[in-house]
Order: sequence, then C-alpha cells, then structure tokens
Amino acid sequence: VGLFGKENHFVRVNVNINTDYAFACFEEPGWECARMTDNDMEVFNTYYTGVVDENKDLTTVNTYDPALISRQGLATLFDSYVSVDLENLKTGNKYIDSWFDVRLYNKERMEHPYDKMYVRMNDYFYIGFHARNTKRLPYNVKCVIGREYISGLGPEGMRYRNVNM
Repeated sequence: VGLFGKENHFVRVNVNINTDYAFACFEEPGWECARMTDNDMEVFNTYYTGVVDENKDLTTVNTYDPALISRQGLATLFDSYVSVDLENLKTGNKYIDSWFDVRLYNKERMEHPYDKMYVRMNDYFYIGFHARNTKRLPYNVKCVIGREYISGLGPEGMRYRNVNM
C-alpha cells in the first residue's frame, strides 16, 4: 500500500478488549503456560509444582521490591490500561524510508511523542501516516496492542504493572 504525494492519512483504531480472553494463555510449541494453584506440591508432567507463599519476602532487599502476585483478571484491576506499540518496519530503501513517517495520536488527536502509549481497555487512538514526497510511497508498519497492561493506583495505594508477552 502506498500514499499518493504529500499527504497525511489518519486511521482510527478502536480498542475493545474482551476481558474473557485478556489472561488467556497462548502456548508456543514445546512450552506450556504457567499454572498457579493453592494446592501443595502436586506432580505435573513428572515435575513438582512450586509453592508460592505470599506471607514471605515482604520487604525490599538490595533495592529489589517483593513480588506483587495478583490473581485478579484484567477487568477487575483498578484503572486498567493496555499498551500500544507502533513500529515502522521500513521498506529497505533508505530514500523512500526517509520520506515517510508514522506517529501515534491520542483520542484528542494530539501527537504522542513516543512509539509506545497506553490506552484504556475500551478506547480509541489514531495512527498518522505522513508522506513527504510527491510520488507514491510504499510503507511497512506494525502496531501491537496489549503487549503490556498496567493499572493506576489501586485501593492499597500501590501501582500494579504486569507484562504479558
């Protein structure tokens, strides 16, 4: 796909995260998803499961904070956001690539200064495609939504941050 001449093209992206699948486990060949249970030492596939004791390791040690284990779903997190990652994969032609730019815009249509931003689970944003030449330009852009999810300040005053890759 290419843009014609000097122009700006904006695409609105609607984000509507289905909370039933927000914590779904997508396995790769040869790997299995982690399972957290409250049972003591059960045997799974000839391996003993680990025991998680949430009452141990509650203080900061050598600048390492204790892990915050949350068994809540994304929908139950206070003030939930998902990440949006935008990457210009380029075409491989340095002249064409120098004439094309892609940017993220928030829902107020203000330019976001970085290639990563966070939006709410039911929100929208814009991707701006900008051509600076008078001929047709090919482009190659990748946008990934939901690589990370974060929550604002929770009820305990702590900030939750989970990475789900």
